[in-house]
Amino acid sequence: MTPSATLDEILFRRAAREPDAIAYRFHASRSEETVDLSMAAIERSVRSIGAALQARRLKGERVVLALPHAPEFLLAFYACLSAGALAVPVPGQRAGKSDPRFASVLADAGPALVIAEPATAPWLREVAAAHAEATGQAAPIVATLEDLAGDPAAFRRETIDADDIAIVQYTSGSTGDPKGVMISHGNFVANANLIIEKLRLGPSSRGVLWLPFYHDMGLVGAVITPMVVGGTADLMSPQAFVQSPATWLRKLSAVGATTAVAPNFALERCCDMATPEVVAGLDLSTITCLLTGSEPVNPNTIERFARTFAPCGFRADALLASYGLAESTLLVTGNLRDRAGPTIRGFETEALGANRAVPAVEGAAAQRLVGNGAPEGRVRIADVETDRALGEGEIGEILLTGASVARGYWGRPEVSAAAFGARLEDEPEAGPFYRTGDLGFLLGDDLFVTGRLKNLIIVRGRNLYPQDIEEAATRDLPDLSTGAAAAFAVDRGRGEEVVLLAEATRGGVAALKDGDAAASLVARVTKRLGEGLQITPAEICIVKPGRIPRTSSGKIQHGAARAEWRETGFEPHLVHRWIRPDPAVADPNAVPPAIATRGELEAWLVERLASHSGQAPHQVDLDEPFASYGLDSVTAIETIAAINALDLGARRVQPVDLYDYPTIQRLLDHMFDACEQAAPPPANETDDATPTDRDVDREAAALRALLDG
Repeated sequence: MTPSATLDEILFRRAAREPDAIAYRFHASRSEETVDLSMAAIERSVRSIGAALQARRLKGERVVLALPHAPEFLLAFYACLSAGALAVPVPGQRAGKSDPRFASVLADAGPALVIAEPATAPWLREVAAAHAEATGQAAPIVATLEDLAGDPAAFRRETIDADDIAIVQYTSGSTGDPKGVMISHGNFVANANLIIEKLRLGPSSRGVLWLPFYHDMGLVGAVITPMVVGGTADLMSPQAFVQSPATWLRKLSAVGATTAVAPNFALERCCDMATPEVVAGLDLSTITCLLTGSEPVNPNTIERFARTFAPCGFRADALLASYGLAESTLLVTGNLRDRAGPTIRGFETEALGANRAVPAVEGAAAQRLVGNGAPEGRVRIADVETDRALGEGEIGEILLTGASVARGYWGRPEVSAAAFGARLEDEPEAGPFYRTGDLGFLLGDDLFVTGRLKNLIIVRGRNLYPQDIEEAATRDLPDLSTGAAAAFAVDRGRGEEVVLLAEATRGGVAALKDGDAAASLVARVTKRLGEGLQITPAEICIVKPGRIPRTSSGKIQHGAARAEWRETGFEPHLVHRWIRPDPAVADPNAVPPAIATRGELEAWLVERLASHSGQAPHQVDLDEPFASYGLDSVTAIETIAAINALDLGARRVQPVDLYDYPTIQRLLDHMFDACEQAAPPPANETDDATPTDRDVDREAAALRALLDG
């Protein structure tokens, strides 16, 4: 299908060609019952609803779809497109429950009509009236599909172009400042064609799809792409998946699915419930493509999923990583289905912190990243400060161009110009580009996403990515929920520091009432973060399940989590809080303690590292590297200064010593054994002698290794 086609054209053409074909099949969650929508039935309903919309002169007006995940949504959606109205999908509403995001969408979109289900329509009329009174805006009409049952014969095809806006898709984020992405018919068709190409889809492809229709991944993946490619889309509700991921897997098995789509968190949920009995009852051997995206793809998750479901025939090379966002309709890149699974590569941690991608060598501290396939010219990487185009392996902001990139944000021309009108400083003729706010790099045939520009945490010059902190902190800890964490930056007067929120499991809530168990868990978390990332959070808050803010599709909302932490400290939902003690400020008039023996210095070092890392003194291992307790370059220097302030006689410690003797045990051996036998310095050498360039380079390397390795 050419990108110049429109969605209404595709629908009516297909209905004429194959009226009896089943386009969508809705599966009940607890039975084998299904509800089928044929092309003829869809066309008949679209003409009926479309005629009612035309009678109300709604071409070009916004129509909010506050409908459940059911056939009614699809019929209303296609009717809006065919009548030239701009559909505004939102989550289905509940009577009597206020939804701030719904009110925000009303204020921003200014819809003329809200289509609701009968059970919620009276409530939404009250909401719309109250909103109009509070804002001075005109109240939209609230109607059900029964109210919009027009005469199909009265419907007249509208003149619609590929460049005409089809929907206003509100992005996940702040309830107070939602942004509606204007997506055209041509955007949808181009993106559907890209998905068809990447996944090698055809009319015979089968898949059971559960992602919500109001979300870009559900709307494009489960509604529009099946209409463009032909064939039947098997659908189930998001609630059914959340209640039982096994239900989704069983339905994939039952229909002989060739294709599946799921975000990273959904794959984790599947693994969590995969008992031997569940796996034994599945046959996933027919799946040739499982696309994962919508949030950062975790290499541990996709490897775990492949291992877990290998016994029922699932092949690891069926897993495809992807990158996408609503401003590019949905998909930007994804691995081609004929590749041997996703690319997983390790990159040196120190280099990533310096915005360079250097493949890790054996023994170097590394982070594993998942490649998202070739961008084929639609993606450029730009320096975040200068907008200069960057080369392969250089980390910068991901910029997008192409037929899938949206028109801008509804009613926000200045914001749209800034976000969608980017130009490369050294290639002004290229573009315009959309600024994604994501960081990444190109290497070989892959786009690697490293983090989010606005969520980037910079601690003393180091770039830290929230998802790396979150994954390291919660992995394989039974009292914490995998993937249910939020790390963000705060400034407590010493520059940016990390606060970590993590949700306890239901069993963990009970277990962590024991203070010793909670302290032990904090110690394990801080040790992991010290070993893997060389950081110690300023604060760790363990909260009850489901209390960290998420978007409608399940993504962690870091900004909302930070705002709630600042406002309430999550106090109403707190299971356990640990706050790292502020470093003691040395009193210049204080007399330093006399350390006469090795045992006294050992006890002093143990106490200091325990305090810094949140561990009990008995948990500090004399043979563990200093880096495992979260010392970075600054805290290392502070520790050296504190040691040298002690009354140790002639014993002194240099920064390089923490590199050469990287554990308490080895440092003490050096200080109390080797130093005892060291020759005295030459008479003309003083403590403030100028170091050589070689010494400076060696000490700088020592601190970098302590920080990043």
